[in-house]
Amino acid sequence: MKNSKGVYTKKGKIRRSYLTLWHKAGHLHFQRKRYEEALKFYDKLLDYEPNEQKVLHYKADVLRCLHRHVESIECHAKAIRINPHNTQVLDSLQRTVKEMKQEILKK
Repeated sequence: MKNSKGVYTKKGKIRRSYLTLWHKAGHLHFQRKRYEEALKFYDKLLDYEPNEQKVLHYKADVLRCLHRHVESIECHAKAIRINPHNTQVLDSLQRTVKEMKQEILKK
């Protein structure tokens, strides 16, 4: 349930502006390759909105950049369960699996 000032989540009401700021901060850290910092913001967002597909997708990309491929695949899977037709998430999952395979073959 949403209104102009806040969002009602499992953890209670929170101002929409906080969610927007956390999203922007996560994206900014990701762009600057500060992946651990980006991950903190995406985790915080998911605490309030655990089924937000876009945030799950972004978190999966951060985890891929950190070479945490299994966790990345788990985030992709959750996002795909929410919307199995999102081609961006499917493409991102494919990149993750490809990178994981390359790392395995290097060893």
